[in-house]
Amino acid sequence: MSSFSLDAFWSNTNSQWQLCPQPFPQGVSTSGQIYALDDGIKCQDNVTLDSVYSVIATYIQQTETSAIATNLLTLRLNLNQLNQSIDVENNVRGDYVLSTNISSIFGPRVYTPLDLENDRKNGVVSNIDEGNNFPPLHYFLLSINKRILVLADDSQLIQSISTGMSSTSSSSSTATSISTTGSGKHTGTSSSTTTTTTTTSTPTPSFSQNINGDYQVLFVNSNITFQEEQSLTLTNDLVNTCANNGDQPSQQDLINHINETSMIPFRAVFDTPDFPFTDVTLGIISQCGYTPMLNSSSSLTDPMSNSAQLTPQILVDVVNNSFWSWAPGEPNTNKTNASKPKSITDPVALQCAVITPEGWKVANCYEPFPVMCRGNDSNFDWIATGNKSTYFDAPQSCPKGTNFSVPRTSLENLAARSVLQQEVPAPKPSSDSSDDSNSSPGGSINVPAAWIDFNTIAVDECWVTGGPFSACPYLQIPTTNRNGVALLSIAAVVAFVLLMAMILLNFRRIPLRRNQARWRRLINKFAEQEYEGVPL
Repeated sequence: MSSFSLDAFWSNTNSQWQLCPQPFPQGVSTSGQIYALDDGIKCQDNVTLDSVYSVIATYIQQTETSAIATNLLTLRLNLNQLNQSIDVENNVRGDYVLSTNISSIFGPRVYTPLDLENDRKNGVVSNIDEGNNFPPLHYFLLSINKRILVLADDSQLIQSISTGMSSTSSSSSTATSISTTGSGKHTGTSSSTTTTTTTTSTPTPSFSQNINGDYQVLFVNSNITFQEEQSLTLTNDLVNTCANNGDQPSQQDLINHINETSMIPFRAVFDTPDFPFTDVTLGIISQCGYTPMLNSSSSLTDPMSNSAQLTPQILVDVVNNSFWSWAPGEPNTNKTNASKPKSITDPVALQCAVITPEGWKVANCYEPFPVMCRGNDSNFDWIATGNKSTYFDAPQSCPKGTNFSVPRTSLENLAARSVLQQEVPAPKPSSDSSDDSNSSPGGSINVPAAWIDFNTIAVDECWVTGGPFSACPYLQIPTTNRNGVALLSIAAVVAFVLLMAMILLNFRRIPLRRNQARWRRLINKFAEQEYEGVPL
């Protein structure tokens, strides 16, 4: 799951949201001009919330048919208010309802609070009383085809509004009115929204009149408290700590770190202009259990055009580089030098995954590897079996109290990778034939590796869990009732026609037998004209 965070600022001048943290000059159009504003800030007038929405929507559309790139996105809007005086004379109202454009641009791909409420009523989400749970990821992507959740944090907006009300409460010419409303409290995920409007001698519509659309589309925290967060700044020390986590001498210290970190649901690392994210640091931070937050324009530069303008390709590159699971270039099921068999009779099936210190890699399902088994009592309790087995025998290789599994989060992957590096030795070079059990045929995987419960045996490029005989939920065999009835109907009609034809032909006499006497006279007449011997 990928996350995006945007700071949105409410402008009293035109009553709309903008990305620029400073007010634009009067009469600004959307011509693409860059303005140098206060505090050294430069803003481009045509970079709006809608333009960012469109880029994300294009990315969703481009990755819709990819089983690997299809993921769930979360867009968090940090709502703020510009510090500006209200010019009533030039006040031109804009579209201040956030949900309007979100619904029109993303359409049915948005998962809303109403969807969550219905899923809880229908039992899709467990532990309803706790109020913290959402449906599992496969439910979003496979069952209801939802790709994005929009969160709105209005805590800063409420604070700035309260300050503004205190400072302008004595003013009689222009007052700022606040309206906050909601529709029932969803513990942990309820939504309502808060904003400001201006009232003059000619009252303008209150924001509360349009809030219904927002709380039906956005998860807003006016009535709820976002879960505990941890926001860090990208530094060399943080990168080095994360990069060396797998090499910590004390396994218990690492487990303690993972357990403490896992208690914080939202863990974000923001980069800076002085220390922007790179392809390498994106992967390191992601594998360490944090969500990279690209806050520097240097991180959003298109390498092809060297432009800092946000494009769908930039988002694709960010997602590819922030994988905590697959190693670079994986999954690759078309390797030319992978796991070559010792003889032409040995089977090869590049359709199973192993975990390595470099990430997950594709390996030959018939090749023996240790097996990664997870404890039944903890998601972070992993062991690697001492004996090697093929992927097909992996589920039976795990000892009692554990099960053959796959890391489902970056922290689980970090724990499994640490166990792998401590318990699984590196394979010997393929030229060393003294112990074939410790070498990888063909030398395709020359680092410690162990089987994880992830394969594409049923259907190519359809990676699933559940053992070697799991079916692919992405590509179902067309056995729907509609197709089955149609095929049976056609077959039944054809069979009926053939049967009736056979019955009718059975009752109809052959013409030769019906006119047998007449045919006999004709044959005798022609026989009288025939001569024996050779005619002269």
